[in-house]
Amino acid sequence: MTGIMQAVAGGSGNSVPFTFQFSDEGSSSTNAASYSFTLLDIGAADSTRIIAAFVGNIDSDGAEVPTSVTIGGVSATQRASIILSNAALSLWTAAVPTGTTATVDIVYPETQVTCGVALYSFYSLVSAVPTSTTTNSSASGTTLSASRTPTRLQNAVIGGFVVEDTTPTINWTILTEDSDFGPESLQESTASLADAALSVQTPVVTVSGADMSRVMILALWEQ
Repeated sequence: MTGIMQAVAGGSGNSVPFTFQFSDEGSSSTNAASYSFTLLDIGAADSTRIIAAFVGNIDSDGAEVPTSVTIGGVSATQRASIILSNAALSLWTAAVPTGTTATVDIVYPETQVTCGVALYSFYSLVSAVPTSTTTNSSASGTTLSASRTPTRLQNAVIGGFVVEDTTPTINWTILTEDSDFGPESLQESTASLADAALSVQTPVVTVSGADMSRVMILALWEQ
């Protein structure tokens, strides 16, 4: 699944324009300690391209964050992570200038039940490091939220969400949903917003179904 390129305009007079898009997703219900998702779309090749990957996973014995993620053979750097009981979510970035598709390899310290990955492609970012990130988690209720406050008009907010459930309905406020997928007990969703107003942005994720572990990451880039 390939998203539409979102232009990020405005900002201060000496800022560098950047763009981003949702690019693709992959998931597996195989019990494994490593996963390989092949031929995922990563958008047009470019010397400035940064891939941001939300990696979600479920394990009935307690989920864990990957020990390594590579995108197109490039080692990714972890930017944020959150674990609650059986659900985990992490955000990784890597500079991948060549190719239009890539294999994403994910390695865990032990076997997980399911795994999913969602990719965003950024172009002309000054830094792959998010300006800020925040996380949240809950084992009960139907909503989960997180907040970030842009300080420059040229900005991008992306959010990732994982819930341990089989067929929940997931809805976002403020951000536009880009993906909603998952096998068996994993349901992962991502959403984004370009050029958010310079005020507190608090996306809320509403999910149907039983009270199960749910985790969320919100990341902001601005320049």
